Amino acid sequence: MYPTDVQWRLFRQYQDCPPPMHPREFLQNWELDYPQVAQLLGVTRDSVAHWLSGDDRQPSEHYCRRLATIDFFWKNSDRIPKPLLDEWCGF
Repeated sequence: MYPTDVQWRLFRQYQDCPPPMHPREFLQNWELDYPQVAQLLGVTRDSVAHWLSGDDRQPSEHYCRRLATIDFFWKNSDRIPKPLLDEWCGF
């Protein structure tokens, strides 16, 4: 099946979503510690500590987008239908 024009427009409209969220901003929204953020991202606690220490080492856009996705899902968890999530996750 080839994507329709509508599907291509949808892709172009949302290809840069979600906008990246730095761990500092994520932690302003959620009461988590560094090990918990590390668990969400699949990185070490030390990586999270470096990102938040203010030095030159910053998280990649991949990790910032993952935090933005988690933030969106957590903030909207009561509005996202479970069947839609199951389909997205391949259940």
